[in-house]
Amino acid sequence: TPGTLSLLFPVKDRGKTLIAAYSGGTAFNFPRDPSHFDIYINSAEKFARAARAAVSARSTRGPRLTALKPCAMAISARLGLG
Repeated sequence: TPGTLSLLFPVKDRGKTLIAAYSGGTAFNFPRDPSHFDIYINSAEKFARAARAAVSARSTRGPRLTALKPCAMAISARLGLG
């Protein structure tokens, strides 16, 4: 969507470099007409292709969209914090 960033970036996990994806633009903050949805769909498909080619981890911009609690619990367990 206009003004939105979706990113691929390196992260480290126990010394190993992984590629993470952050998908922005999930709120549909644009006019609800076919031409705008076509732009959104094309952009999302382009980012998905890039992400599938390289990504080890994914994220989006909201806890409701990423199931934050299970992710946080898994990270906590991996780090021996709970």
